[in-house]
Amino acid sequence: MGAFLDRIPIIHYLWRPCNLILNGIVVILFFPDSPISARFLSKEEKIGALKRVRQDQAGTHNKHIKRYHIVETFKDIWA
Repeated sequence: MGAFLDRIPIIHYLWRPCNLILNGIVVILFFPDSPISARFLSKEEKIGALKRVRQDQAGTHNKHIKRYHIVETFKDIWA
């Protein structure tokens, strides 16, 4: 029984990265890029979601990566 309990932390060290990778794959494959491409929303719900995005003045697409985006990303990691 003691040998089994010694192995439990090793399982956790292996399970957590695998779980993160699997969650990332699920997010990439099944979550929509924007409210327009969400298959689970009706037309009225898509319009409502886009109105909220417009009110917040947040865009739905950003195709250009700027230097300050990268800097902000690394600042968030170390915060």
